[in-house]
Amino acid sequence: MFAQLERVANKRVRAEVAPAILSRYIGKYELAPDLLFDITLDHGQLQLRLGDQPQFPLFPESEDRFFLEAVDAQITFVVDATGRPTSLILHQGGRDQQAVRVD
Repeated sequence: MFAQLERVANKRVRAEVAPAILSRYIGKYELAPDLLFDITLDHGQLQLRLGDQPQFPLFPESEDRFFLEAVDAQITFVVDATGRPTSLILHQGGRDQQAVRVD
C-alpha cells in the first residue's frame, strides 16, 4: 500500500503508472507571466521543460506525484473531479509554486 512512497537509501522509488493517466498531464502550465512548463510524453516517459531550459524526464512516484533526478524537485498534478489536470505544483528548495494549466 505504501510502496509507492517508500524510499530506499534516500532514493525515490519509481511507481508504474498507466500510459492513459500519463497522457492526461500533457500540456502547458503557467508558472509566471511568459514562463511556461511544457509537459510532453515521449515513448511512455513524461518530459518537463521550463521556458528555454533543457527538457528533463519526470519519474512517477504515484499517479499524480513525480520527481526529477537531475535536480531535487518534485511535481504534483492537481486534478478536478473529472480527473482533468488543472495545475501542477513544483516542490523545490522548501517552496511550493503553483502553475495553472493554460491549454
